[in-house]
Amino acid sequence: MTPPPPSDAVALTARRAAQLLERHRAALVARTVDVEWARRPALAARWGEPGRQRCLEDAGFHLSFLECALVMREPRLFTDYVRWLVALLAARGVGADDVAANLAALGDVVDDALPLDEARVVRALLADGVAVVAG
Repeated sequence: MTPPPPSDAVALTARRAAQLLERHRAALVARTVDVEWARRPALAARWGEPGRQRCLEDAGFHLSFLECALVMREPRLFTDYVRWLVALLAARGVGADDVAANLAALGDVVDDALPLDEARVVRALLADGVAVVAG
C-alpha cells in the first residue's frame, strides 16, 4: 500500500488532533486555566471564582472553534472567532493581552497532552489566533 499524499496526511493529522481535543476536552480546559492562573496570580484577585469559571467556559469555546477549523481545514473559522472574541471581551473589560495569555497557556497544554504531529497542527492555528490578537 502506498502512503497517502502529503495533503491527505495533513488532513488526517488535523482530524486526529480535533478528535483528541474533543476526547480530552475537560482535562485540557482545566489544565489551561490552571496554567494561565498560575502564571498570572493577579487574575484571581481581579476576577475571583466567577472570572475563573468564565475563563473555563472561554477555553472550552477555544477548543470548539479549534476543532471545527481542524476538521474543516479552514483556519479562518478560528481566526474569525478570535477576532470576534477580542472585541467581545474588550467590551467587558478584558484586554487582548488576557486573550493572548490564555491562547499561549492552551498551546503549552496542547504541547504536553497531544502527540507531536497533532500538537504542531493545533499550535499553528493558535499562532494564527495570537497574530490576530496582536493586530
